[in-house]
Amino acid sequence: MIIKGIDCGSPLTEAKAAAFKRDGVSFVGRYLTPDSWKTLNKTEADMLKATGLQILSVFQRTADRVKGGAAFGTADGAAALAQARTIGQPSGTAIYYAVDYDAPARDYDTVEAYLRAAAEQMPGYKLGVYGKHAVVEEMAKRIPGIYCWQTYAWSRSRVSDQAAVYQRLNDVTVNGHNIDWNDQYKEAGLWPAQQPQPITTKEGKPAMKVEDANKITGLLGKVWFLLQEAGASKAELNEIGRLADEVRVAAGLSKKNS
Repeated sequence: MIIKGIDCGSPLTEAKAAAFKRDGVSFVGRYLTPDSWKTLNKTEADMLKATGLQILSVFQRTADRVKGGAAFGTADGAAALAQARTIGQPSGTAIYYAVDYDAPARDYDTVEAYLRAAAEQMPGYKLGVYGKHAVVEEMAKRIPGIYCWQTYAWSRSRVSDQAAVYQRLNDVTVNGHNIDWNDQYKEAGLWPAQQPQPITTKEGKPAMKVEDANKITGLLGKVWFLLQEAGASKAELNEIGRLADEVRVAAGLSKKNS
């Protein structure tokens, strides 16, 4: 059921991307931060798309860069926009900004100011935030429509209902590459977008609203995770995935488990 993904700092080669695709990975988180060893360039982005992997775009200069507030958000939003356009990221997709530390509540006003300022610099793109449970919960309240990518770090075993993506494990080596493992619960602003034709009613309307499908698949994703932890069989887990795909198809979304 869970849509499996990775994020990584180092660029992926074509061979490694293909290996992850064979392993069932559907998306890769990569950095828009310019002039960095982590930077996603157009050659790599095109290769990832050709391999059949979606991209989760994230911007991060330092772990607590958001402490710079609106001034830093303005600069970083402009830099993220320029890099997104350079690599061909389409409008309508998301750019996430990292809150990569155990941010206390006293920092939340500054975090919000940073995010809002960044958003103003990237017209046509959607805003996302990466951080611990409390951060994504708070930013979802303050900034309606923001995409949330939660890390397990500093989250005290809690998973937010707001999380479109959940980073569940850091700093492992797979296929000879250092990565973090992620699970996608619902639509997360990844690119390139996948938009198959929806199942329709006799009146020609989609059989299910996209927002309803996202809610249902998000809940099924959490059920899948709990059953996996409880030792459920592969067949049982696959059945949850199949049911989630039927929900997606009814709303015109892509299958993720076929």
